[in-house]
Amino acid sequence: YKESVFPEGVPVLSVEAATTHGWSKYSHMQIGIDRFGKSAPAKKLYEYFGITTDSIAKNGKALVEHYKGAPVPWLINSLTPV
Repeated sequence: YKESVFPEGVPVLSVEAATTHGWSKYSHMQIGIDRFGKSAPAKKLYEYFGITTDSIAKNGKALVEHYKGAPVPWLINSLTPV
């Protein structure tokens, strides 16, 4: 199943409206909230933490550009069985 969701040779950007913990084993770049101490309406918090369509698009483009012409590490094959 994981191989069909995360195909080899494709850079993966994860977006989580909470912690990015755990996503590094599946994605090459993570966007999310990894700290405490902010309180505000959701829209303001998403802007503060960079969880906006503009930020996601900018980071996605940067990720693709980073791997342009270079092999993309396939993270799934490095997973160990549980």
